[in-house]
Amino acid sequence: MKNKHISVFIFLLFLQISAFAQYDLPFGFEIFSNTPVSDSMGNPKINPWAGGLNACQFGEVDLDNDGIKDFVVFDRNGNRTLTYKNTGIPNEMNYQFNAEMAGLLPRFDDWVIFADYNMDGLNDIFTYSKRYAGVKVYKNNGPGNNQFELVVFPYLKSDYGSGYVNILVTYADYPAIYDIDKDGDLDLLTFWGLGSFVEFHQNQSMEKYGNADSLDFKKVENCWGRFAESEESNVIYMDTCFDRSTTGLVQPQKMLTGDRHTGSTFMIFDENGDGLDDLLLGDVDYSSPALLINGGNPDEAFMISHTFIFPEYNEPIDLLSFPVMTYIDLNNDNIRDLIVSTFDPSLVKSKNIDNIWYYENMGADNQPNFELQQKNLFQEEMLDFGAGSVPAFFDHNGDGLMDIVVGNFGYFDSAYYGPGIFLNCNYRSQLALLENVGNAVNPAFQLIDRNYVNLPGYFSQEDPLYAACPTFGDLDGDGDIDMLVGNAKGSLHAFENIAPAGSPADFVLKEYDFQGIDAGYYSAPQLFDLDNDDLADLVIGKRNGTISFYKNTGSANAPTFTFTTDSLGKVNVRNPNLSVYGYCAPHFYKDVNGEIYLFAGSEFGEIYFYSGINENLDGEFKLVMKNYQWIDEGLRSAVAIGNLNNDGYPDMIVGNYSGGLSYFDGTTAPPAGFTEHLSSDIFFVYPNPAGNSLSIRTHGSNNYESLTILILDISGKEAMRMKNFQLKKNVDISELRKGIYLIKIFDPSKSKHQTTATLKFIKN
Repeated sequence: MKNKHISVFIFLLFLQISAFAQYDLPFGFEIFSNTPVSDSMGNPKINPWAGGLNACQFGEVDLDNDGIKDFVVFDRNGNRTLTYKNTGIPNEMNYQFNAEMAGLLPRFDDWVIFADYNMDGLNDIFTYSKRYAGVKVYKNNGPGNNQFELVVFPYLKSDYGSGYVNILVTYADYPAIYDIDKDGDLDLLTFWGLGSFVEFHQNQSMEKYGNADSLDFKKVENCWGRFAESEESNVIYMDTCFDRSTTGLVQPQKMLTGDRHTGSTFMIFDENGDGLDDLLLGDVDYSSPALLINGGNPDEAFMISHTFIFPEYNEPIDLLSFPVMTYIDLNNDNIRDLIVSTFDPSLVKSKNIDNIWYYENMGADNQPNFELQQKNLFQEEMLDFGAGSVPAFFDHNGDGLMDIVVGNFGYFDSAYYGPGIFLNCNYRSQLALLENVGNAVNPAFQLIDRNYVNLPGYFSQEDPLYAACPTFGDLDGDGDIDMLVGNAKGSLHAFENIAPAGSPADFVLKEYDFQGIDAGYYSAPQLFDLDNDDLADLVIGKRNGTISFYKNTGSANAPTFTFTTDSLGKVNVRNPNLSVYGYCAPHFYKDVNGEIYLFAGSEFGEIYFYSGINENLDGEFKLVMKNYQWIDEGLRSAVAIGNLNNDGYPDMIVGNYSGGLSYFDGTTAPPAGFTEHLSSDIFFVYPNPAGNSLSIRTHGSNNYESLTILILDISGKEAMRMKNFQLKKNVDISELRKGIYLIKIFDPSKSKHQTTATLKFIKN
């Protein structure tokens, strides 16, 4: 490759002292996906605990070195990556979920495209460069050590005539990376940053070097295809081009207004078999992409017609909001199929269930005939409750086994366009019941009811319920368990259990706006005896990231919750560098010794862990770890903790904004005093979590001829040692067991025992 490979981030050039944090954690958790789950008919779900799917993109790349491209699903809601092994059976769609393979991939933000830029048969990675609103690139070196090498950072550049500058691709745009001019290298299409026209950035690799292994771009067209998209809607204008040299319109059909296009998705394919590239164009806030037919020639695209009904011969795409289309061979017949999902960056402008549509191609690769097969690709095999899942344990039938009730932000219900043609979506918040049909040592769950208690039946369209968050406790002293439900408005609604003794719970709304309590937006309540007086108190997490405390000043038969503080324990899970909100979802837990701990879910998925709570309700709780065991299951984490298998270790269920659940089996606690590296201005590791290979690189231009690398497990035991290590090499960690490890890096040119840096990584 003629361009200089950029395999390190260039941020800081100076050595600073590394920072560490020591932890003493009382509980251990390991991801566990084998607890069985079945649907209401008793049919087993193949991959129930994968965590749900919302706004997804898709790609294929060989991750297990078997010569068959595996399948990657990327959910931009929480930047979650799911990987599936492709069995490669001809004419069959047969994929096996494999979470470990995700550790082989880099971390992605907002969008990712898998495409082979150097034509070596291995798909490389183009993904959003978040800080710079551009594109960074990972070269695929093949399965094994250093499979994905960061070769373009911080962004792809293009020659705009006056010099090379960043190719602007925002988080709201999904570009086309495709061989537009058919010369054997990959080009790039994206909307002009200040308008509705498409820029054509031609890769000059073949022209300059005679091969495809460079990424050397030049902007050669301001309005590829000679069409424009309206700034205010999805209206398409044909035969028009904005000439920036004269600041006028050439052959306009209609003058365009506004100054910024706010989001589009590209899919290039030959729809009609004429050898010319047509375009399927998704648009923000709209459910149907536009098919633009190319009537030009191989040298110049010229769109001559368009339709919003595609495929018109089958069920047309109609998927709110902002569909993104992927042309990919899903069933191993060497003919690409069509997958459609949502792309809107907003968390409240998309369908969030049955929103991954799979069209099988019954025609040819260059003249497809798409037939819709399903609308819930991969979703049907997992627990997916729309958006914003919130789990709570509750024995609903009194059999001594803990069931799970799951609240959610809501399922997509309907949409309308408001003033200014802006999309508004309505959601329907519901509870789901997962009944524990296993036994005391082997839990198993059945999804009995997706509309448990029929919450929507109690609320009107004029007064909808969003973000239902349940908690359970005896509110009237009659010996059975009642329910409180928090919501987006911040109030609480009380449901009385009216079931006869010995019967499954039967809830009815007893008190709307329970006791007039309004803690703040997105109330996340928990009934818990916090002051050890044998009366359940009320703690409520809030959108601002803090917790309100309402002490029970009544009695067991007639609880009265009296406001005490709106900043319990000085807890605040808001990340001020990223958001003005925190979405605190507290879960207090008491161990067998009576010690109380707090696990608090948060907006960006961290699970904040606090101790020092007993006899300290007026003080400040101790923040032990900002993200417990580095568990990260996606946006707006919410946890439920309880011993499901009677092994003496509490287990944990984690919900997220993608609407799914993850299961963590309780295990022995990490050893006291193990450390996490918080920052290094010299070194970093990737990918992290890692699979079988790990890369160690430097920030900046620091050159180290030879280093000593020591890898320790969290007990401090040496797992690997490498002398004379060179940073261009990669570390084979395939023999390491799953877990958390420390990397100690020593520079022999310095003091013999002086650690240059210590890093932390997770082996998947």
